Amino acid sequence: MKLKTILLAIVCGLFSTSLHASSESGQQGQEVKRQEITQSAYTVGGIVGTFTFLPGVGHAIQGRWSSGGWIHTALQGGLVVAVLVGTSVMFSMDDIEERKRDGSFSVAPLVPITLGSLAYIPLKIYEIISVWHIDTNKYQLVDKKKPSPVIVSPVLSNTGAGMMVAMSLP
Repeated sequence: MKLKTILLAIVCGLFSTSLHASSESGQQGQEVKRQEITQSAYTVGGIVGTFTFLPGVGHAIQGRWSSGGWIHTALQGGLVVAVLVGTSVMFSMDDIEERKRDGSFSVAPLVPITLGSLAYIPLKIYEIISVWHIDTNKYQLVDKKKPSPVIVSPVLSNTGAGMMVAMSLP
């Protein structure tokens, strides 16, 4: 029963952002001020949101995290946590082979691993669509040069981990 409730909550969360009617349309004859997104921020945010496993970062680069990118951070982050918890429980079980023989083996750890892995794929597809789709009622693409809200630069790790990416705000 709890599993059905969780799945229903995930599906409702996904579609609530895309089906939400904008209440900022204003009165007739009055134009609503739209937030500007530079072409470079739109492109870089789209590429980062498409090709990395960092949920919501593409929206943050575009300056749209608070209006829809947070849902990707929350849902995909939750799925990753579910997979990690299931994996840690699975590997912490002692004598798996012995439990299989005497019938006390539980497949319960496989549930979050399987559901988390399967649900991640459509959520990532939804994020890719969302990062490339611009609501023209709220946002306007502009060509002027504007400093990026996030600075991404490669750095060498002093712990010997190799090359890393550092993100900072100006």
